[in-house]
Amino acid sequence: MALEGLKRRILGSVGLLKGKREVDEETVRELTRSLRRALLEADFNVRQAKELTERIERRLMEEETRPGVKLDTHAMNLIYTELVRLLGPAREIKPHNETVLMVGLYGQGKTTTTAKVAEWWRRKHGVKVA
Repeated sequence: MALEGLKRRILGSVGLLKGKREVDEETVRELTRSLRRALLEADFNVRQAKELTERIERRLMEEETRPGVKLDTHAMNLIYTELVRLLGPAREIKPHNETVLMVGLYGQGKTTTTAKVAEWWRRKHGVKVA
């Protein structure tokens, strides 16, 4: 699904820091540029993606990495913290009768996305999707 693609892109962005010992401005900008691109391709709001990546960039440049913590792990933790702050904590979803309207242009993946969401609901919650 779309979130798996976003996960891969985030991990790829953080991979830019692998093996680095110190934060340098150029690498952090490349990371945030790549992260912003991944968020936008996952249909994030443009303003929120920009604000999120700016906060992550600022925190990466200002905060010291704790001793023994790799730079890429520190960055992943910051990204996770900022995403949770933006989206809110996880909530339990209790399935009940819902109607979902899928809207989009021809050939943009509405049917495929609907099938994937239906399969997720069936596997995760045991819900029959009709």
